[in-house]
Amino acid sequence: MYFRADADRLVFPAIISPPRGKLSASDARRICVWCRMVFISSSRKRASRSAGCSAGPRSARRKRKPRRRMHRSRNAGCRKGKNRPPFAVREVYIMYKTVHGLVLREVKFKEADKMLTVLTQEEGKLSVRARGALRKSCRFAAASQQFAYSEMTLFLNRGRYYLEEASVVEDFRGLRDKFEALALAAYFAELLEAVSDEDSPDPELLRLGLNALFALSHEMFTEKQIKAAFELRVMCISGYAPALDYCAGCGKTENFRPVFSIGSGELFCSDCGEKAADGGLCIGAQTLAAMRYITGADPKRAFSFKLDEKDLRELGRVCQRYALRQLDRGFGALDYYEKLN
Repeated sequence: MYFRADADRLVFPAIISPPRGKLSASDARRICVWCRMVFISSSRKRASRSAGCSAGPRSARRKRKPRRRMHRSRNAGCRKGKNRPPFAVREVYIMYKTVHGLVLREVKFKEADKMLTVLTQEEGKLSVRARGALRKSCRFAAASQQFAYSEMTLFLNRGRYYLEEASVVEDFRGLRDKFEALALAAYFAELLEAVSDEDSPDPELLRLGLNALFALSHEMFTEKQIKAAFELRVMCISGYAPALDYCAGCGKTENFRPVFSIGSGELFCSDCGEKAADGGLCIGAQTLAAMRYITGADPKRAFSFKLDEKDLRELGRVCQRYALRQLDRGFGALDYYEKLN
Protein backbone atom coordinates (compact mmCIF):
# COMPACT_ATOMS: atom_id res chain seq x y z
CA MET A 1 0.00 0.00 0.00
CA TYR A 2 1.30 3.44 -0.92
CA PHE A 3 -0.21 6.84 -0.23
CA ARG A 4 0.94 10.44 -0.45
CA ALA A 5 -0.51 13.56 1.23
CA ASP A 6 -0.38 16.81 -0.74
CA ALA A 7 -1.31 20.32 0.35
CA ASP A 8 -4.62 20.40 -1.55
CA ARG A 9 -5.76 16.79 -1.88
CA LEU A 10 -5.07 13.29 -0.75
CA VAL A 11 -3.65 11.01 -3.43
CA PHE A 12 -4.02 7.28 -2.94
CA PRO A 13 -2.87 5.68 -6.20
CA ALA A 14 -3.11 2.00 -5.36
CA ILE A 15 -3.79 -0.54 -2.68
CA ILE A 16 -1.82 -3.67 -3.11
CA SER A 17 -3.73 -6.59 -1.70
CA PRO A 18 -1.71 -8.40 0.93
CA PRO A 19 -0.87 -12.06 0.60
CA ARG A 20 -3.10 -14.69 2.04
CA GLY A 21 -3.17 -14.68 5.75
CA LYS A 22 -3.29 -11.89 8.31
CA LEU A 23 -2.36 -8.25 7.70
CA SER A 24 0.88 -7.06 9.13
CA ALA A 25 0.76 -4.47 11.87
CA SER A 26 2.32 -1.76 9.69
CA ASP A 27 -0.19 -2.32 6.85
CA ALA A 28 -3.07 -2.20 9.30
CA ARG A 29 -1.89 1.11 10.71
CA ARG A 30 -1.54 2.58 7.23
CA ILE A 31 -5.06 1.55 6.25
CA CYS A 32 -6.49 3.04 9.46
CA VAL A 33 -4.69 6.31 8.90
CA TRP A 34 -5.82 6.50 5.29
CA CYS A 35 -9.44 5.74 6.18
CA ARG A 36 -9.41 8.42 8.82
CA MET A 37 -8.03 10.99 6.37
CA VAL A 38 -10.57 10.05 3.71
CA PHE A 39 -13.42 10.35 6.22
CA ILE A 40 -12.30 13.81 7.34
CA SER A 41 -11.84 14.99 3.76
CA SER A 42 -15.26 13.74 2.64
CA SER A 43 -17.02 15.23 5.67
CA ARG A 44 -15.47 18.63 4.94
CA LYS A 45 -16.58 18.46 1.32
CA ARG A 46 -20.16 17.60 2.33
CA ALA A 47 -20.22 20.49 4.78
CA SER A 48 -18.95 22.94 2.21
CA ARG A 49 -21.49 21.80 -0.38
CA SER A 50 -24.39 22.12 2.02
CA ALA A 51 -23.27 25.58 3.16
CA GLY A 52 -22.21 27.13 -0.11
CA CYS A 53 -24.38 25.54 -2.81
CA SER A 54 -28.09 25.51 -3.47
CA ALA A 55 -30.31 23.19 -5.43
CA GLY A 56 -30.49 23.72 -9.17
CA PRO A 57 -28.37 23.28 -12.22
CA ARG A 58 -24.61 23.27 -11.75
CA SER A 59 -24.14 26.47 -13.79
CA ALA A 60 -26.54 28.40 -11.52
CA ARG A 61 -24.98 27.31 -8.28
CA ARG A 62 -23.23 29.99 -6.28
CA LYS A 63 -19.63 29.18 -5.67
CA ARG A 64 -18.30 29.59 -2.20
CA LYS A 65 -15.80 32.38 -1.72
CA PRO A 66 -12.32 31.15 -0.93
CA ARG A 67 -11.23 31.54 2.65
CA ARG A 68 -8.85 34.38 3.31
CA ARG A 69 -5.38 33.41 4.29
CA MET A 70 -2.80 35.42 6.11
CA HIS A 71 0.13 36.10 3.81
CA ARG A 72 3.57 36.50 5.27
CA SER A 73 6.57 38.10 3.64
CA ARG A 74 8.73 35.65 1.77
CA ASN A 75 12.31 35.05 2.71
CA ALA A 76 14.40 37.36 0.58
CA GLY A 77 17.59 35.47 1.35
CA CYS A 78 16.49 32.17 -0.28
CA ARG A 79 16.88 31.39 -3.95
CA LYS A 80 13.91 30.76 -6.15
CA GLY A 81 13.15 27.11 -6.61
CA LYS A 82 11.50 24.09 -5.12
CA ASN A 83 13.58 24.18 -1.97
CA ARG A 84 12.52 27.70 -1.11
CA PRO A 85 10.45 27.80 2.11
CA PRO A 86 6.94 29.21 1.59
CA PHE A 87 7.12 31.60 4.53
CA ALA A 88 9.89 33.47 6.29
CA VAL A 89 10.34 33.42 10.04
CA ARG A 90 10.90 36.97 11.24
CA GLU A 91 13.42 37.06 14.07
CA VAL A 92 12.79 39.55 16.88
CA TYR A 93 15.66 40.27 19.21
CA ILE A 94 14.78 41.15 22.80
CA MET A 95 17.67 42.31 24.94
CA TYR A 96 17.51 42.91 28.68
CA LYS A 97 19.64 45.50 30.46
CA THR A 98 20.08 46.49 34.07
CA VAL A 99 20.89 50.17 34.55
CA HIS A 100 21.00 52.73 37.35
CA GLY A 101 19.15 55.87 36.35
CA LEU A 102 17.61 59.14 37.52
CA VAL A 103 14.19 60.06 36.14
CA LEU A 104 14.48 63.58 34.73
CA ARG A 105 11.03 63.87 33.16
CA GLU A 106 7.76 61.93 33.07
CA VAL A 107 4.97 62.38 30.51
CA LYS A 108 1.61 60.62 30.42
CA PHE A 109 1.30 58.30 27.43
CA LYS A 110 -1.99 56.78 26.31
CA GLU A 111 -4.29 55.68 29.14
CA ALA A 112 -2.06 54.33 31.90
CA ASP A 113 1.51 54.49 30.57
CA LYS A 114 4.37 56.93 31.04
CA MET A 115 7.22 58.04 28.84
CA LEU A 116 10.29 58.59 31.01
CA THR A 117 13.49 60.47 30.26
CA VAL A 118 16.14 58.71 32.33
CA LEU A 119 19.77 59.71 32.83
CA THR A 120 21.59 56.42 33.32
CA GLN A 121 25.10 55.66 34.41
CA GLU A 122 25.66 52.93 31.82
CA GLU A 123 23.88 54.19 28.67
CA GLY A 124 23.53 57.95 29.06
CA LYS A 125 20.14 59.53 28.43
CA LEU A 126 17.37 57.09 27.50
CA SER A 127 13.70 57.33 26.61
CA VAL A 128 11.85 54.55 28.43
CA ARG A 129 8.20 53.53 28.24
CA ALA A 130 6.71 52.42 31.56
CA ARG A 131 3.57 50.45 30.76
CA GLY A 132 0.83 50.67 33.38
CA ALA A 133 2.80 53.08 35.58
CA LEU A 134 -0.33 55.15 36.32
CA ARG A 135 -2.22 52.20 37.77
CA LYS A 136 -2.33 51.78 41.53
CA SER A 137 -1.30 48.14 41.30
CA CYS A 138 1.82 48.86 39.25
CA ARG A 139 4.91 47.39 40.89
CA PHE A 140 7.22 50.17 39.65
CA ALA A 141 4.93 53.17 40.17
CA ALA A 142 7.31 54.76 42.70
CA ALA A 143 10.36 54.20 40.51
CA SER A 144 8.71 55.94 37.55
CA GLN A 145 8.22 59.26 39.36
CA GLN A 146 10.35 62.30 38.67
CA PHE A 147 13.61 62.61 40.69
CA ALA A 148 13.55 58.88 41.56
CA TYR A 149 16.94 57.18 41.36
CA SER A 150 16.39 53.46 40.81
CA GLU A 151 17.91 50.25 39.59
CA MET A 152 15.95 49.43 36.45
CA THR A 153 15.64 46.35 34.30
CA LEU A 154 14.89 47.37 30.72
CA PHE A 155 14.25 45.32 27.62
CA LEU A 156 14.91 46.60 24.13
CA ASN A 157 12.35 45.66 21.51
CA ARG A 158 12.42 47.13 18.00
CA GLY A 159 14.54 50.08 19.02
CA ARG A 160 12.46 51.10 22.05
CA TYR A 161 13.17 50.57 25.73
CA TYR A 162 10.46 49.24 28.05
CA LEU A 163 10.58 49.20 31.83
CA GLU A 164 10.28 45.65 33.15
CA GLU A 165 11.31 45.94 36.82
CA ALA A 166 12.64 48.69 39.09
CA SER A 167 13.66 49.14 42.70
CA VAL A 168 14.02 52.61 44.21
CA VAL A 169 17.44 53.48 45.61
CA GLU A 170 16.70 57.12 46.57
CA ASP A 171 13.53 59.13 46.02
CA PHE A 172 14.65 62.51 47.51
CA ARG A 173 11.41 62.86 49.43
CA GLY A 174 12.51 66.10 51.07
CA LEU A 175 12.17 67.96 47.76
CA ARG A 176 8.38 67.79 48.01
CA ASP A 177 8.22 69.65 51.31
CA LYS A 178 8.90 73.10 49.78
CA PHE A 179 7.74 74.61 46.51
CA GLU A 180 11.04 76.45 46.06
CA ALA A 181 13.11 73.29 46.42
CA LEU A 182 10.83 71.37 44.06
CA ALA A 183 11.01 74.11 41.41
CA LEU A 184 14.79 74.29 41.72
CA ALA A 185 15.06 70.50 41.38
CA ALA A 186 12.93 70.68 38.23
CA TYR A 187 15.37 73.28 36.85
CA PHE A 188 18.27 70.94 37.64
CA ALA A 189 16.50 68.14 35.75
CA GLU A 190 15.93 70.36 32.70
CA LEU A 191 19.56 71.44 32.74
CA LEU A 192 20.78 67.84 32.94
CA GLU A 193 18.50 66.85 30.09
CA ALA A 194 19.79 69.72 27.95
CA VAL A 195 23.49 68.86 28.30
CA SER A 196 23.25 65.03 28.24
CA ASP A 197 23.25 62.93 25.07
CA GLU A 198 21.75 59.59 24.15
CA ASP A 199 24.09 56.58 24.01
CA SER A 200 26.81 58.70 25.61
CA PRO A 201 27.29 57.70 29.26
CA ASP A 202 28.62 60.37 31.61
CA PRO A 203 28.81 59.06 35.19
CA GLU A 204 30.27 62.34 36.47
CA LEU A 205 27.24 64.29 35.28
CA LEU A 206 24.86 61.84 36.94
CA ARG A 207 26.89 61.95 40.15
CA LEU A 208 26.70 65.75 40.20
CA GLY A 209 22.92 65.66 39.75
CA LEU A 210 22.49 63.15 42.56
CA ASN A 211 24.71 65.17 44.91
CA ALA A 212 22.81 68.37 44.13
CA LEU A 213 19.40 66.77 44.73
CA PHE A 214 20.63 65.14 47.94
CA ALA A 215 22.02 68.43 49.28
CA LEU A 216 18.82 70.23 48.30
CA SER A 217 16.46 67.66 49.83
CA HIS A 218 18.39 67.51 53.12
CA GLU A 219 18.97 71.31 53.25
CA MET A 220 22.71 70.88 53.67
CA PHE A 221 23.43 74.28 52.08
CA THR A 222 21.40 77.27 50.96
CA GLU A 223 19.49 77.06 47.69
CA LYS A 224 21.48 79.91 46.14
CA GLN A 225 24.76 78.21 46.95
CA ILE A 226 23.66 74.85 45.53
CA LYS A 227 22.22 76.47 42.41
CA ALA A 228 25.35 78.50 41.59
CA ALA A 229 27.73 75.59 42.17
CA PHE A 230 25.57 73.21 40.15
CA GLU A 231 25.30 75.53 37.15
CA LEU A 232 29.03 76.22 36.96
CA ARG A 233 29.97 72.60 37.53
CA VAL A 234 27.59 71.41 34.82
CA MET A 235 29.20 73.82 32.38
CA CYS A 236 32.63 72.44 33.23
CA ILE A 237 31.55 68.82 32.71
CA SER A 238 29.78 69.67 29.43
CA GLY A 239 32.85 71.29 27.89
CA TYR A 240 32.14 74.95 28.69
CA ALA A 241 34.69 75.36 31.47
CA PRO A 242 35.69 79.04 31.94
CA ALA A 243 39.34 80.13 31.94
CA LEU A 244 39.85 81.69 35.37
CA ASP A 245 43.60 81.36 35.96
CA TYR A 246 44.91 84.55 34.35
CA CYS A 247 43.93 87.58 32.32
CA ALA A 248 43.25 86.65 28.71
CA GLY A 249 44.53 90.04 27.53
CA CYS A 250 47.84 90.62 29.32
CA GLY A 251 48.45 87.39 31.21
CA LYS A 252 48.26 88.75 34.77
CA THR A 253 47.59 86.17 37.44
CA GLU A 254 47.06 88.36 40.54
CA ASN A 255 46.64 91.91 41.86
CA PHE A 256 43.96 93.00 39.40
CA ARG A 257 40.26 93.68 39.46
CA PRO A 258 38.65 90.77 37.61
CA VAL A 259 36.22 91.20 34.73
CA PHE A 260 34.47 88.03 33.56
CA SER A 261 33.27 87.66 29.96
CA ILE A 262 29.94 85.84 29.73
CA GLY A 263 30.25 85.14 26.01
CA SER A 264 33.78 83.72 25.86
CA GLY A 265 34.18 82.49 29.43
CA GLU A 266 37.50 84.30 29.81
CA LEU A 267 38.87 86.47 32.58
CA PHE A 268 40.21 89.97 32.02
CA CYS A 269 41.76 92.61 34.20
CA SER A 270 40.32 96.12 34.50
CA ASP A 271 42.80 97.43 31.90
CA CYS A 272 41.90 94.74 29.36
CA GLY A 273 38.19 94.68 30.12
CA GLU A 274 37.41 96.50 26.89
CA LYS A 275 38.62 93.47 24.93
CA ALA A 276 35.72 91.39 26.22
CA ALA A 277 33.20 90.79 23.45
CA ASP A 278 30.19 91.55 25.63
CA GLY A 279 31.81 94.14 27.87
CA GLY A 280 32.18 91.66 30.74
CA LEU A 281 30.93 91.69 34.32
CA CYS A 282 32.99 93.14 37.13
CA ILE A 283 33.18 90.60 39.94
CA GLY A 284 34.78 90.66 43.37
CA ALA A 285 37.83 88.77 44.51
CA GLN A 286 35.76 86.49 46.76
CA THR A 287 33.44 85.63 43.88
CA LEU A 288 36.41 84.76 41.67
CA ALA A 289 37.89 82.59 44.42
CA ALA A 290 34.58 80.74 44.77
CA MET A 291 34.39 80.15 41.01
CA ARG A 292 37.92 78.77 40.97
CA TYR A 293 37.08 76.49 43.88
CA ILE A 294 33.92 75.14 42.20
CA THR A 295 35.67 74.37 38.91
CA GLY A 296 38.56 72.49 40.51
CA ALA A 297 37.14 70.96 43.70
CA ASP A 298 36.42 67.31 44.35
CA PRO A 299 32.89 66.37 43.15
CA LYS A 300 31.82 65.48 46.69
CA ARG A 301 32.89 68.89 48.04
CA ALA A 302 31.83 71.14 45.17
CA PHE A 303 29.12 72.77 47.34
CA SER A 304 31.29 73.21 50.46
CA PHE A 305 32.32 76.87 50.41
CA LYS A 306 31.34 79.99 52.33
CA LEU A 307 30.43 83.42 51.03
CA ASP A 308 28.61 86.36 52.46
CA GLU A 309 25.17 87.25 51.14
CA LYS A 310 26.38 89.94 48.74
CA ASP A 311 29.05 87.80 47.09
CA LEU A 312 26.68 84.82 46.97
CA ARG A 313 24.10 86.84 45.03
CA GLU A 314 26.82 88.00 42.65
CA LEU A 315 28.06 84.43 42.16
CA GLY A 316 24.54 83.21 41.43
CA ARG A 317 23.94 85.97 38.89
CA VAL A 318 27.23 85.29 37.06
CA CYS A 319 26.81 81.50 36.96
CA GLN A 320 23.20 81.70 35.77
CA ARG A 321 23.95 84.17 32.99
CA TYR A 322 26.96 82.15 31.89
CA ALA A 323 24.98 78.89 31.68
CA LEU A 324 22.09 80.45 29.76
CA ARG A 325 24.45 82.22 27.37
CA GLN A 326 26.51 79.13 26.58
CA LEU A 327 23.47 76.89 26.07
CA ASP A 328 21.60 79.66 24.21
CA ARG A 329 18.21 78.75 25.64
CA GLY A 330 15.87 79.36 28.56
CA PHE A 331 14.22 77.05 31.07
CA GLY A 332 10.60 77.15 32.17
CA ALA A 333 11.35 75.75 35.62
CA LEU A 334 13.92 78.50 36.18
CA ASP A 335 11.36 81.18 35.36
CA TYR A 336 8.92 79.62 37.83
CA TYR A 337 11.60 79.43 40.52
CA GLU A 338 12.43 83.12 40.09
CA LYS A 339 8.75 84.00 40.45
CA LEU A 340 8.62 82.15 43.76
CA ASN A 341 11.58 84.16 45.05
